[in-house]
Amino acid sequence: WGVIYVVMAIALVRFLLTDESGFHGMHQLIGSVFILSSLLNIAWLFAWHHEKILFSSFIMVALFLVLAVGFLRIPGELGIIRAAVSLYFAWICIALIANITITLVAFDVSLPLLSDSVWLVLVLTFGTMIALATLFLQKDILFGLVFLWAFVGILTRHLASEGFAGAYPHVVFTLFAGLLLIASSTVYQWIANGFSLFGR
Repeated sequence: WGVIYVVMAIALVRFLLTDESGFHGMHQLIGSVFILSSLLNIAWLFAWHHEKILFSSFIMVALFLVLAVGFLRIPGELGIIRAAVSLYFAWICIALIANITITLVAFDVSLPLLSDSVWLVLVLTFGTMIALATLFLQKDILFGLVFLWAFVGILTRHLASEGFAGAYPHVVFTLFAGLLLIASSTVYQWIANGFSLFGR
């Protein structure tokens, strides 16, 4: 979150100091995405703090949709502004998966047939597929880097002695596989982009 907020702050300064003509007709869209995402983030923080878990999931979905519009429409030519949206949207994709999972646990929704760790493997596989699909369809390197950061954090937790200490080898294997696929795809796309963060 610290990285996201810093990049968002820099993007906001750029937005406020640049004439409308410098935004390829995107000035109103960028302003709307920033305002709506900020309000939804504030609402989510309050809902989460007061343990309104189900409500927080609905807010997270709304935040995801707002950022998705910005992610799909704001071009890479806008540099730091596109970078801010990319980082934010990628992290919300991960946070949304986590938020929904926590909601299921909070309401004791049983997941039939499979153990919790196997369901985690399925969730991680789904996350890997999202990252790969977005990398190749949107050619956005930052999106892949955010997923790498998240997977490294989860893997560290599973390997650390104060964490799960490798107790779930199938989860660790899935994380390694996901990291390898996302990392190689990110590097490939970066080269294909001409060493640019965003494709054209």
